[in-house]
Amino acid sequence: MVNEKVITDITAVRDESDENTRVVIEIRRDAIPKVVINNLYKHTALETSFAVNALAIDHGRPKTLGLKELINCYIEHRREVIIRRTKFELRKAEERAEALEGYLIALSNLDEFIRIIRGSATRDEAKIKLLAFDFTRAQVETIGSSFAARHG
Repeated sequence: MVNEKVITDITAVRDESDENTRVVIEIRRDAIPKVVINNLYKHTALETSFAVNALAIDHGRPKTLGLKELINCYIEHRREVIIRRTKFELRKAEERAEALEGYLIALSNLDEFIRIIRGSATRDEAKIKLLAFDFTRAQVETIGSSFAARHG
């Protein structure tokens, strides 16, 4: 705009951006800064207005929200997603820890453990006998499944 003489009160434009955007505009000595700013707004996209239809589902119902409400709803949604994911991961980790504790019990009593499994006629009989070692049902299922998978 300056080179094309559309805005005549500006003498120089410099880009001094680094991490932040910074543009320096030098104006003529006799120019009125308010007039220069108004011309920039008029001839450039320095200031732009646009309409936004901020329709969102808030607590299960569609609702038109303002910017602050929209941001708060988004933050609440993200918080809920993170809490659900964390609870899911915690539950999986606790299940894994329970299985590993069962493996530790089985490993510390390995000879007796193998004798019980080999001496049992059925898988259900072996599971019932293994509960005597303070295994939980989930541990018996996990250990029994992995043992059966390895030893046919």
